[in-house]
Amino acid sequence: MLSFKNQKNKYHYQQLKSQLKIVLNLINQDFKTYEPMQKLFTGITYFKTQQGFLYFYCIIDSFNNQIVASHVKGFLISMSRKTTTRDNAVI
Repeated sequence: MLSFKNQKNKYHYQQLKSQLKIVLNLINQDFKTYEPMQKLFTGITYFKTQQGFLYFYCIIDSFNNQIVASHVKGFLISMSRKTTTRDNAVI
């Protein structure tokens, strides 16, 4: 006889809708600029390695699509959380 054990979901999720703020869409799909450093975008890419994951963080200037800052870490940093004093360091 086969028996199945009911497994509870080990992940717990919170409703964050009450904490969200509505902000203006300043870019509005207009990514072109005529001066450097006017519109900057962030990106995160991850690579799977034998030792785990590597996360590549970058800031891209929309003027010439050049990476103006980048950093590689062995763990994921949330870019949506509130900042601390250590977050003001240059990448």
